[in-house]
Formats: sequence, C-alpha cells, structure tokens
Amino acid sequence: MNAIPCGVEDFRSLGREILQRGATLRYRARGGSMHPLLRDGDILAICPVKASDVRIGDVLFFEGPHGNILAHRLIRRRVEDGEIVLLTRGDALAQPDQAVSADKLLGRVIRLERGGKIIDLQRPLARGVAILWTKWPFLGSKLYPWLGRALKRIYRGHRVGT
Repeated sequence: MNAIPCGVEDFRSLGREILQRGATLRYRARGGSMHPLLRDGDILAICPVKASDVRIGDVLFFEGPHGNILAHRLIRRRVEDGEIVLLTRGDALAQPDQAVSADKLLGRVIRLERGGKIIDLQRPLARGVAILWTKWPFLGSKLYPWLGRALKRIYRGHRVGT
C-alpha cells in the first residue's frame, strides 16, 4: 500500500470524508503524547464512531483546538447544554486537553501496527488496561518498565497478514 503525504488541512478533510463513509482510516502516529501505548511511527487503524458510543479508556482521533489532529485517551464524557463534550488526555501528559465537542470527533483507534505486529485495542484485557491507565496515569508512568513487559503479554500482537 502506498502512502500519500498531505498537509493537515487536506488530511483533516480526507480523513473526515473516509470515516463518514464508514471506512477504516490508517494513519501514521507522530509524537510522544500517548507513550507508552502509541509510539512515533505506529500505524493506527481508526474506525468511525459517534460521540454517544465512545467509552472511557478509548483512544479517540479528533481535531484539536488549533486545528491539529490528535489521538488521545477519553478520560470523561459529559453533557453540557444538551451537547456531548469529551475530555481527553495523552497517556504521557499530566494535564487533560481542552474539552472536545462532538463535532470535532473523527473516530476511535481500534488497533495499531508496530514492527510487523498488530495490537488490537478492543480486546477485553486491553480495554481493562486502558481503564486502569485512565484512573491512575501517574502510577502507570512509574510502573512503565514493568507495564511495558506486561502489555506485550496482554496484547500478544500477531504478525501482519496472519
């Protein structure tokens, strides 16, 4: 599969269009805000999702406050003036992001590809780890060396193409 480089504006439009049509979008992650789960260069598979269907611990793909595209974990969902508002935070960050309105939500990260392996983020054990990380992020950061080994066992990623 060939990658087509494009700017943020074009990517946001194309990505939104792909997801609105019900297709899965593949995206190469950049940055370290979701370390240790997501690493710079991982390939993310994003599926469409409604704001009413997201769950605490999900990694959401959305338009940030400066027009940038982010993949951060949902830590809380609330309703303000009849509208769903999402609160997110990168796993490696101490502070949550600015609140995200439902219209900025593009999709949910369902799996990632790293080093020829696929890691399914929807598996029950992966969901459990995600919820724990949401509740105690600093504990997870301090236990990262141990957690990294445990995550490898929990996720048991399989080779691409198998």
